[in-house]
Amino acid sequence: FDKTGTLTKGEFGIDRIISETPGNEINVLQYAASVNSHSEHPLAKAMVDEARKKGIETLEIKNFKRIPGKGVRAEIGGAEVFIGSASLAEDQGAKSSDKIKVETDALARQGKTINVVIKNNKVMGVIALADVIREESREAIKTLRNMGVKTAMITGDAEDVAKWVAGELGIDEYFAKVLPEQKSEKVKFLQG
Repeated sequence: FDKTGTLTKGEFGIDRIISETPGNEINVLQYAASVNSHSEHPLAKAMVDEARKKGIETLEIKNFKRIPGKGVRAEIGGAEVFIGSASLAEDQGAKSSDKIKVETDALARQGKTINVVIKNNKVMGVIALADVIREESREAIKTLRNMGVKTAMITGDAEDVAKWVAGELGIDEYFAKVLPEQKSEKVKFLQG
């Protein structure tokens, strides 16, 4: 199974916003929503919807670019802004403070999806989002297990998220951090 939209609803909500500068959470969400306003990804839509609900205006962006399996990039007022996974932050050499690292690690262990907001190679903050497991997924996995069928899940999400969802559903095997173009390779591996 693919995770997002199949085993889970693919409808994300903002669980928490953590800013490197305390009290700057609105700014973190504004940058995230501005860049993501050009993306169709479920995580992007959740950030844009949250900003809209809070009456936060999006900023003008230039040179929007998708980074497959990792996030998005654009320019806001001459600053280069990235929104995406921890591996995208690593690629950019942007490091979170120890305080944020501890908080985001705890949230990730709870199955939250963590998106990092980076401005000019510095972490502004992180946004933790939660995806809801479909009730029918629980039934389907249980039925397959009762039939003696082993189940596997493939996701682009982080290890902690994959582990949490697999544990919640009783999935036998999972693969995390799989880029979209690598998913068919994992299916062939499982078929073998």
